[in-house]
Order: sequence, then structure tokens, then C-alpha cells
Amino acid sequence: MAVQRFSDSDLRTALQDVASKVTGQLSVLKYDRNRTTNQPSSALIIQRSKSWSKALISAGLPHQSANKSYQSKFTLEDAISFTKKYLAQEPRPSYQNFSNWLKRIPDAPSAQTCRNLAGSWQKLKTSAKN
Repeated sequence: MAVQRFSDSDLRTALQDVASKVTGQLSVLKYDRNRTTNQPSSALIIQRSKSWSKALISAGLPHQSANKSYQSKFTLEDAISFTKKYLAQEPRPSYQNFSNWLKRIPDAPSAQTCRNLAGSWQKLKTSAKN
């Protein structure tokens, strides 16, 4: 199993921390504008919690009913497949170059999505090499 950079408790704490700094209900936009670079992205929170509303509920924050649940259209296998193609072309791979490479491919997942599906950039590269 992949090692997660942020625990579920870290996600709740980040939501509570940012919510304490804004007025009104915490939205994705408010969270993204007020979070620090050391806090998880809203995309990761939604991915792990399945919806923004469920994340707010988990953190004990006011919420409205969810409009829709988050379901990634990409699987871990998709992420590994893209990574294999990238590694075959790149003798000195880096996460930033992988991200730039994916941006040039129509309908490709983001590098962050690939990394989140695998758990880490290192785990993604290892899985793609096997």
C-alpha cells in the first residue's frame, strides 16, 4: 500500500484551520485561496473524502448537501501506463517534467492525479518500471 503524505486527521485539521480564517461556509475556492503550501490540496481532500460535503462533515464543519461525488475517470492502471510511456522517453525523469509532458497530451490525467492514485511519485515510477 502506498504511503500517504497526509493522514485523514491531517485533512480534517487543514479544513478546520482554513475554515477558522474565512467568513461563511468553507468552499473549495475559499480553501484553495487560504490554505498554505504545506496543507493538502482541495483535489486531494475531495478525492480521499469522495465529496467536499463529506470532507466538511468529517471535519465537523457546516456544509450543504453534496452536488455530486468525486469519481476519478482515471485508474491506477491508467496512471502507470502514462508513466511507463513517459519513462521510456525520458532518461532523467522528474515529476515537473512528467507534469509538463502530460499537459501536452489531450485527455491525459494530471501528474497530481497520477501521483495521488499511486501514493507518491516514487511509488508511481516503481510501479511503472515493474
